[in-house]
Amino acid sequence: MDVTRSELIRVALESYLETQTGSKQNSATEGVLLDQLEYLQKELAEKSEQISELLQQQNQNQQVIMSMNQNQKLLSPCVSSKA
Repeated sequence: MDVTRSELIRVALESYLETQTGSKQNSATEGVLLDQLEYLQKELAEKSEQISELLQQQNQNQQVIMSMNQNQKLLSPCVSSKA
């Protein structure tokens, strides 16, 4: 269900204006909005989880790189003295 943000806003505004002007609510539009909202909430939760996982991986990678750099510094004098 690919819904653009502008489409969602347009439908929400249209629904809001209908309720404010005294027109009867369009229950089909309301249902669509609720479905879209639920879908977007799930998608947002999934993306947030993916971002958290990526940040955790990035932190682990940085720790490995820092550890490798420290080991390289420690080994550098040994390598240059043997040469």
